[in-house]
Amino acid sequence: MERQGAKGDGPRHALVGNVPPDWIPGTAGDDVMTVHKVRDGRPVCGATGEVDEWRRAITCPACLTTE
Repeated sequence: MERQGAKGDGPRHALVGNVPPDWIPGTAGDDVMTVHKVRDGRPVCGATGEVDEWRRAITCPACLTTE
């Protein structure tokens, strides 16, 4: 039986059966208010700038629509 965590939009909520997500939350460039899904060190939506990892909910609309 698979165990699912609480509903949410971050890595700790995305864990299902101890399989980690393939992305982490982070900001890009000077915009610290928009949190992106970061995969392989780059936002999945294509945002540019230096990436900083965060433990916050994803707020980027483009990242939210991507898998």
